[in-house]
Amino acid sequence: MHIIDLWSFARTTMLVWSPLASGLVAAFVVHLLTQSREREKWILDCKRQEFKELMSAITVSYLMTLQTHGSPIRTVDSEELRRLENAKVDALRVSWDRVFIVNDLPLNEIGNRWSRALGLYANRGQLDEEYARIGRSIVDAANRCVPKSAFQQLQFWRR
Repeated sequence: MHIIDLWSFARTTMLVWSPLASGLVAAFVVHLLTQSREREKWILDCKRQEFKELMSAITVSYLMTLQTHGSPIRTVDSEELRRLENAKVDALRVSWDRVFIVNDLPLNEIGNRWSRALGLYANRGQLDEEYARIGRSIVDAANRCVPKSAFQQLQFWRR
């Protein structure tokens, strides 16, 4: 078979194979785009979970501190102190072992701020203020991660 015959054959059969080839290319492109979008959605879900776990751990630690040290006339047993210490350690651990939100929030700073704030339990106003500031910074960072406008969604998709 000569090159001219091959070219002639390709031209005459183009109506048959060109839709097949373009369909395969389109299917491949759609597959890549879908796979990329699913990966980004998975990462967003992981970030959402990590923000939630961080806020929950700090809240549990805060509430345990208030419950344990909230009343000066209340006696605290060793079991309660152990639970409080576990809640504090858990809040610090959660603030330092996040994987997906490490670039969205200064986690070491938040852990250190919370650790210092827990020492302020005698000054309830300062503890409340620091809890509110840390909570706002976590919520703000979580809201920044979620694309809102169509343009932000396009930028998010391109990452």
